[in-house]
Amino acid sequence: MKVFEVSGQASELAALVQYLMGKSEDFKAKPEMKTDTFIDMANNMGINITFGNLQALSRQEPLKNMISSLEPEMITFGQGGDIKMPVDKARDTVKKMAKRSMGKRP
Repeated sequence: MKVFEVSGQASELAALVQYLMGKSEDFKAKPEMKTDTFIDMANNMGINITFGNLQALSRQEPLKNMISSLEPEMITFGQGGDIKMPVDKARDTVKKMAKRSMGKRP
């Protein structure tokens, strides 16, 4: 894997995490979900990620400040720092990723 690919994955995952954190705030729900569901969401949006990749990326910026707990069964999001993407930018990034993945489908 090339360095720029990891960097791109991390920023796209950060946008997805920020979007999900915003949704959990909107619904006043705990910012957590099943890890498999999160990985499936990322894969469906064109981010090829495995649990092992996610573990490695969650220890690096910007995800280390956005993922407070990562277990094989559950992922919990939280803000451990002042890194926060504006919700509009996160929503736009997630929308672009979804459109891009739709273009890759047969």
